[in-house]
Amino acid sequence: MNRTGTTEPGPKGSGPLVGPLLPLALATFAVGTDAFVMAGLLPAIAADLEVSVPAAGQLVTVFALTLAVAAPVLSWLLSPLDRRTALQLALIVFIVGNVVTALSPTYVPALLARILTAAGAATITATASSAAVAIAPAERRGRAMALVIGGLTLSTALGMPLGNLIGSVDWRLTLWAIAALGIAALIGISVALPEVVLPATSLTARLAPLRRPEVLTILVATLLVMAGHYAVYTYIGAVTAGATTGSFSQAPTVILFVWASESSAATSSQAISPTRSRRSGPRSRRSSAAPCCSRSAHSWSATWSSHASGPPCGERPMEWPRWCSNIAS
Repeated sequence: MNRTGTTEPGPKGSGPLVGPLLPLALATFAVGTDAFVMAGLLPAIAADLEVSVPAAGQLVTVFALTLAVAAPVLSWLLSPLDRRTALQLALIVFIVGNVVTALSPTYVPALLARILTAAGAATITATASSAAVAIAPAERRGRAMALVIGGLTLSTALGMPLGNLIGSVDWRLTLWAIAALGIAALIGISVALPEVVLPATSLTARLAPLRRPEVLTILVATLLVMAGHYAVYTYIGAVTAGATTGSFSQAPTVILFVWASESSAATSSQAISPTRSRRSGPRSRRSSAAPCCSRSAHSWSATWSSHASGPPCGERPMEWPRWCSNIAS
């Protein structure tokens, strides 16, 4: 059974529950902003650290790889702790990582700092979600989860453009702002979140689903879709640099258009999936994954459209071969 340090909130009203959930949502907002904002900052980071844009893109690569590898391991190591303590430790590492990145004078310290940041971020979203479910009554767990994950969703629509706005002055200020968000979330969790103890699970149990072929199939499909998506999205700031002429007001418009296109595809597939599943069963559920595979195509389509229009429209010829060769390198 779960054990919390406070009495369980009542089923009616949202006041008692919102207090602990808001800092959890703020934590996921900080993590999402940190992950997504780098795409718009890469050209500035490359120029400041005196490396190429592809090399600066490795800051995103090491973050993603560390996140993927560390998440199950750190979740297992932190599982004996109550969720509040686990979140506090993860946020401290996350904050320190962003501060070190902001202070990095050269490329290598920044690269190592991104690894540290990812180690902190690796368990924040999952731990915040499990804490939200644990403190919410059964009939409100869906809303609690939606609020916490909503912080991650909001970061793509709000955190990323705001981060790029700050980064238009100095990319390091964006990381300081993310660190400040982490500090605010840490204080809020320390004050508002009760102690939540969940049953510890072994690493073997956490990895057990990987033995199932259907799980591996889904993971491989997801990996391919996300690889196609983020191979483009990570460098969208560099790819659209010519089309936006360094203008902040145009650059986030391009990036937000990409996300709007993908969100429409994802929302449509989620809306269609339950209906198809009820009508046709497992086969329909498998086929409903197809719309998700179009997400990377939306990135290419949105980026091409932004360049095709040009700022101002028609003033210079398209130079896609050069941009594509830069990304490939």
